[in-house]
Amino acid sequence: APRWFATHVLNGSAAESAGIQQGDELMRLNGGAFTPTGFVTGMNRVQVSSDGVTSRDITLEVPVQSVMRAFVDASAASSRVLDLPSLGKRIAYYRIWAARDQIQRDFQQAVETFAESDIDALIVDLRGGFGGTSEDYLSAVRFMRVQNPLPVYFIIDDSVRSGKELLAALVRRDRLGTLVGSTTAGYYL
Repeated sequence: APRWFATHVLNGSAAESAGIQQGDELMRLNGGAFTPTGFVTGMNRVQVSSDGVTSRDITLEVPVQSVMRAFVDASAASSRVLDLPSLGKRIAYYRIWAARDQIQRDFQQAVETFAESDIDALIVDLRGGFGGTSEDYLSAVRFMRVQNPLPVYFIIDDSVRSGKELLAALVRRDRLGTLVGSTTAGYYL
């Protein structure tokens, strides 16, 4: 029988709210074996394990929405400033889950807000979701770095593909920040 794991958990999603974490094994769904297409609209029961030994039952309500709407909502929900008092730092974070005009506008607005909030660094997470972004996504970072040349880190891994992979290449080429992670999907970087 195949084993299923949560490779990504969308920010602000029902799964995140219910406590499912990246890396959790998804074992059972609604009393049967887990299958990613087995969710029903409304309440679902999922048995998960974080350690491969113990399991826990989670109940979550699955909304009716398109995948792209989920990515738009998750990108907006990811925006935050992390206060790290032990280090005396404030770090801004934004995850670009996919390419959509709304995500680009939300990211632009978030970066503008971050630039005005006395942050010490910006983290842009490109992992997961869909690619398809364009160089325009970097305009906000370019402008911010002119106004306030603080460190910018872009998180990448083998789930970064398509246009987000191009963004990573442009970050490296134009020295817009530091790439953190591993090789992207197309092995472009």
